[in-house]
Amino acid sequence: MSNTNRTDILTPVGRLVAGDVFKANTTDAQGRPLTIKSGPNAGQPRTEYYFALAIPKTDPSYDAEVMQKLQATAKAGFPTMFDANGQCVRPDFAWKVVDGDSNIPNQNNTIPSTKEGYPGHWVLSFKGGFPPKVYSKGGEAVITDPEQVKRGYYVRVYGSVAANGDNQKPGVYLNPSMVELVGYGDEINNGPDGVAVFGGAPAANLPAGASATPVAPTTPIAQLSAVAVPAVPGAAPQPAAPQVQLAQDFLNPQNAAPAPHPMAPAAPVAPKAYTVQGAQYTAEQLKAGGWTDEQIATLG
Repeated sequence: MSNTNRTDILTPVGRLVAGDVFKANTTDAQGRPLTIKSGPNAGQPRTEYYFALAIPKTDPSYDAEVMQKLQATAKAGFPTMFDANGQCVRPDFAWKVVDGDSNIPNQNNTIPSTKEGYPGHWVLSFKGGFPPKVYSKGGEAVITDPEQVKRGYYVRVYGSVAANGDNQKPGVYLNPSMVELVGYGDEINNGPDGVAVFGGAPAANLPAGASATPVAPTTPIAQLSAVAVPAVPGAAPQPAAPQVQLAQDFLNPQNAAPAPHPMAPAAPVAPKAYTVQGAQYTAEQLKAGGWTDEQIATLG
């Protein structure tokens, strides 16, 4: 404890359910730019590191390691806001702790119990102007790769709790200093997934002119010019076969062999054709129109 309004805490193991331990925010939850609120630099842009830690309500160490220290710090910072029984008389006091089972929308119109990882947990909100140091289990190595610690993973947080000193909006700060990666869990992504958004909605109706499958190219094989055999890049041109001139029998001209006819070039091999809506197309034409190999394979 550095003073009467600041207490060091080490949380039980919890799950990262929001924010990021590496990435700084430059806007608030409403998308407004973050700025310095007071002092000589008031109004200037600032960055903020935020993440939320969900600790199971069944963890017996939560009360002693977290809640008792939060309450003691709050009382020291705002002694007139607590009654004789030690209960806070300000219902708007910002404890930086959310009941994950709550069905009451917050100021962002989000219901805590609907968020992944919240139900059955106390959710602590940590914020700071500097990034916390992130360590592997036991503090053996510093982690600098953001991909190694994601939402959904399990961590412990070392930091401090302090009274905010604002009688108009009283509360406490939870400032992170260090984060320890303890274990891995299913990654939590921002926002709902595609199935949640589109799967539960009424089926989409195709408008006029739309097709449920990729549309075939407009020019069928029958209307294309002859296919030219492409040259092999880098290959030297092959000389034409020499014309063999047979010796002429001057004494018996009637026995002279007829001049040979030049060999006709081999016809190019036509690519395999697929029939779509009564017209034929090559695989390349269909791919250019958006067809996949799997869709083409169904055409036989």
